[in-house]
Amino acid sequence: MNNSNNLPNFNQANADQDSLSLPQIIQIVRRNWAIFAICIFLSGFFAYLFLRYARPVYMSKASVLIKTSQGAESNIQESIVKEIGLGGSNKMLENEVQIFKSRTLMEHAVRSLGMEVSMESEGRVKNSQFFNLSSPVQIDTYSISPKALPANFRLEIKDSSNFTLSNDTKSVEGKFGQLTRIDSFSFVANYVNPIEEMPFTILLHFNTVNVIAERLSNKLKVVSDIEKGNVLELGLEDEVPSRANALLDSLITFYNKLGIEESNQVALNTIDFIDDRLQYISGELTDVEGGLQSFKEK
Repeated sequence: MNNSNNLPNFNQANADQDSLSLPQIIQIVRRNWAIFAICIFLSGFFAYLFLRYARPVYMSKASVLIKTSQGAESNIQESIVKEIGLGGSNKMLENEVQIFKSRTLMEHAVRSLGMEVSMESEGRVKNSQFFNLSSPVQIDTYSISPKALPANFRLEIKDSSNFTLSNDTKSVEGKFGQLTRIDSFSFVANYVNPIEEMPFTILLHFNTVNVIAERLSNKLKVVSDIEKGNVLELGLEDEVPSRANALLDSLITFYNKLGIEESNQVALNTIDFIDDRLQYISGELTDVEGGLQSFKEK
């Protein structure tokens, strides 16, 4: 009986020992201040290294309204399709998602933006990528053997007129605005944005359109949300926000172009069908009139 009465007191004593008072916590910190200081210093140091060397990635987004056929007939058809379980608007949005993620559409966008050629500045700590007008150099025309791709070059700007182009095996001198040849590559580099620090090194990366398109298609996120209407949400992560925005705009432009071309093709097919039917009916009427005339003559 006494043992049972002492049991709660024993548990209470253990609880008192497990809990620490504020003076005890301060004493522990004072006793181990060096360990805490080292941990704080290492955390700040590694955070600095991460921010210093890591490349930031930005998310660009765009929304596309998918238009559907209007009118009472289309609404009736959509209701019937939903009742028999074929998806209706959901199925249509899924089809449009696959169109946006198709390689063909992405290849059109890559070609229009010239993304098969990428450039970045060589820095002491990390490289910074250029896009479009942000680069001091633009590659306008080039001829490259597909078998030689991918290929990387180092372009060192000496002044506003001259540069040195090199790869792992060769180095050549070139002039801006003139054709430069190295191995199986030939292109024209133009000096478009003046820079103060000379010499300035740019890393050139050449690749095939289909490789770039496949890589970007895998990064592209397309989400359909029927609750917001027939809207597709497009998202793309990239180190250069302007490049991601331009790519999304180009995808939407080519998507609309394909839609217009498809509508025009449907209209042409309809006109051809009507013309064919009119010719057939006209021939039938001619035969009927000829038969009637022959019957009258008899």
